[in-house]
Amino acid sequence: MNVGGSHRAARFLRYFPEHGIETTVFALDPAGPGVPYLKAHIDDSLLEDFPESVRILRLPSDPARIQPSNPILRKIEGYFRIHANEGVAWEAYLKRAMLVRAAEEPPDVLLVTAPPFSMVTQGVRFARRLRVPLVLDMRDPWSTWVLDPHATYAHYRITLAVEGRCFKAASNIVLNSEETREDIRRLHPSVPAHKFHVITNGYSTDVDSFAVPSTDIQAKRFTIGYVGSFYYLPDARERMMSTWRSRRGHRRLRYIRVREDWKYRSPWFFFRAVRSLLDAHPELSSRVEIRIVGAEHASPYLLDMVEEWGLQEQVHLLPTIDHSGALRFQASCDALLITSSKVIDGRSYSIAGKTFEYLVQNKPIVAFTPKGAQKALLEKTGLALFCDPDAPERSAAQLYDLISGNVSFHPNEAFLRSLHVKELAESLAGILRSAAEHRS
Repeated sequence: MNVGGSHRAARFLRYFPEHGIETTVFALDPAGPGVPYLKAHIDDSLLEDFPESVRILRLPSDPARIQPSNPILRKIEGYFRIHANEGVAWEAYLKRAMLVRAAEEPPDVLLVTAPPFSMVTQGVRFARRLRVPLVLDMRDPWSTWVLDPHATYAHYRITLAVEGRCFKAASNIVLNSEETREDIRRLHPSVPAHKFHVITNGYSTDVDSFAVPSTDIQAKRFTIGYVGSFYYLPDARERMMSTWRSRRGHRRLRYIRVREDWKYRSPWFFFRAVRSLLDAHPELSSRVEIRIVGAEHASPYLLDMVEEWGLQEQVHLLPTIDHSGALRFQASCDALLITSSKVIDGRSYSIAGKTFEYLVQNKPIVAFTPKGAQKALLEKTGLALFCDPDAPERSAAQLYDLISGNVSFHPNEAFLRSLHVKELAESLAGILRSAAEHRS
């Protein structure tokens, strides 16, 4: 699956054999009905040069089991559940495959990556059944990760309680940002602090130098590229940002613990700054080009944004391509765009997986990032031009300086090399070995 969560797991797996970790992977069968349900992009090239010692067991799934066929029952079931039920689709097949594999070669530890958050509760059950320690790789926080608000405060409290029980059952919990660790520790003070570890995503390309060459101001075009989804839906954002007084009926009961404005994840603020740039420097209208790869699912709102800011001549929306093609695309751009959500009265916890691929491209990163984990990591790299999403004129001036070759970058080589997946996989391997050695 050519999605961020799969990239993280696969990159670690590539280096596990070097650190003495033998792995059996339980994964969906790409030819099965569960994959279309997940709307996944399948990219066979991601398994090229994969370690032969990693055993991959392909499992079928039954998406029809996820929700009732009756629309009324489906609405009722959807309202009362605390997370999506993707795991139900393959649970019977997974249980059978795990028990057969465990009989052949008993495992020392079970590693589960989430979301989907239904994998967490499954992981607890299977770890108990297999009598092995459980290590959770939480790519996103569960109780505070919501594109939509919780249906009620009770839904939030139940989610928080289930999350806490799963964390207590786990031997170790791996998180991908310090902000996430701080937030989760505040939410679950009874879970021992030593269980929590931070291992960010990383890159897997060997790099000689991270130097960013100066912009060629004689070039006819300056291309700013972006790869992947923006994780933004206008309707969901409206539900998240609305006040209880503006809602009707049962929607007034919705609960939002952390109010995130996911519009900041979209390119809207970047487009606004580009519009200011072109208004101030009309001669750049034929030089600036914005290319967004993987935009087909978000095209309706993206087209509206492009039209709103009059950037039809500058913005090109391109379909999804395979991973190797995405890397070639990044290398062809003059700069690469990154965005992140804005937490009202707080700090954003998320770091986009594409960030780490950007780091090895020797390109400036145009960062429209409010305060939070994404900005903090990029500040350490020395590769980013930070533009305040709420200051379009100032951001436009910064973009002009970048295009004109008046911005220099100073890569932090030591920090950047610490983000190679080989280094990060060694840390995760150490956690797995420690969990296996201290199993009760």
